[in-house]
Amino acid sequence: MRPIFNVALTCVGGRLTHDLIIALRKAPDFDVNIIGMDVNANANGRFLCDQFFTIPNAEEDQEGWLERLLEIRNETNFTSIIPLSEAEVKLTSSNISVFEKFKIVTSVSEDSVVNVVNDKFKLMSNLHAKGIAV
Repeated sequence: MRPIFNVALTCVGGRLTHDLIIALRKAPDFDVNIIGMDVNANANGRFLCDQFFTIPNAEEDQEGWLERLLEIRNETNFTSIIPLSEAEVKLTSSNISVFEKFKIVTSVSEDSVVNVVNDKFKLMSNLHAKGIAV
């Protein structure tokens, strides 16, 4: 019997949601229970998820966003989260210690890495300084 993972995805109204969910469901070595979240109660991806929840906008209500995620975590017991918007990636990375406290694995790097990767000038400068042709 394959293990089942409860995976949370944010921004399930996004363009790549369908492909990501299909890829997770086709994984050969585990099954998934997809917990979808979005600001929009009518997000397209809600139909592809096993469960769906609305959440506050991560840019407009950072504290409310994190509180709502933890409420959903308590209800669904998701063990990993994949944020799919830039604002949610930033907010997740700046709160990695909170996710670790609740034993939630995130798909994002620490804040210092995310800040470089999300800024094209910083990224190119960093790569150039390391001798990587860009």
